[in-house]
Amino acid sequence: MNGHENDWLVDGVGEPDAMERGAEDALRGARWKADVDDLVARLERDSAGRTTAGAERAVRRKAWSRPAVLSAAGLAMVFGAWALLIRPGGSAWERAGGGAWRVGVWVETGSGTQEFAATSVGRVTVGPGSRVRLVAAENDEHRLELAQGSLEAFIYAPPRLFFVETPGATAVDMGCAYELEVAEDGSGLLRVTGGWVELEAKDGSGLVSRVPAGAVCEVRADGAPGLPRFEDAGEGFAAALAGWDSAPGALDLVLEQARARDGLTLWHLVPRTMGDDRAAVVDRLSELVPAVGPPDGVLTLDPAAMEAWWSAVRRSW
Repeated sequence: MNGHENDWLVDGVGEPDAMERGAEDALRGARWKADVDDLVARLERDSAGRTTAGAERAVRRKAWSRPAVLSAAGLAMVFGAWALLIRPGGSAWERAGGGAWRVGVWVETGSGTQEFAATSVGRVTVGPGSRVRLVAAENDEHRLELAQGSLEAFIYAPPRLFFVETPGATAVDMGCAYELEVAEDGSGLLRVTGGWVELEAKDGSGLVSRVPAGAVCEVRADGAPGLPRFEDAGEGFAAALAGWDSAPGALDLVLEQARARDGLTLWHLVPRTMGDDRAAVVDRLSELVPAVGPPDGVLTLDPAAMEAWWSAVRRSW
């Protein structure tokens, strides 16, 4: 804090500073209720006892006195605001057990695991048989390169500050917990257990896969992110999805077996299809999750139309 109590943070009186305004914006964009007690407990555990009673009271009172409904991205920003409030500055990654992990250094884990942490960013556990490099460790960017193997990340930094490069895609943290695996050929799998991750294409297509908690997404070796799907999708749906663009009749089977919840997958199919296939995807998605406005804009991939439908898809979960 600043050496004195901030009236706006506690009571909503006065003017917020820039950091507090960012946290307020995150709260204003909220879409689902968060359990503030759970949030505080998780942050207290991770901060290794560095929280204070005053900071806890401030977060609790702030959360309940404002519209305390948090979107996934909003939760990530609150995590980041909390970290900035109660943690010291710095960008060094530390190895569990002692020692620094410096930019440019490759780590090969062999048969064991290694854990690393960075102040105000989060922690990463690198699995056995992995090869990973620290690419950047700056105040506005922390970036790893996972060439092979696996890692688990728990990140409380603001969105778009922590990145993991793989041969096939870039995983962009939106405030989350996730597991990422990469095989020798560069293919892999992302599994999100909390918050959100975006997978950005490396093939120049500009495609992005938005992967929420409870969903998985393949990382393709050719530089294009796969299609996210919820893990509770039926086996038939998952099998058809694996060959939707190559196996005859697979796309029809995907559309037939999709639930409203699988609008997550169908929304991502729209920009990956063309002509009659795209029209069929849009028709089926319209049945499961009514579009906000006419579907013509979606057929032409109008950004505003796509985002409006994305909001409807999210509400359908």
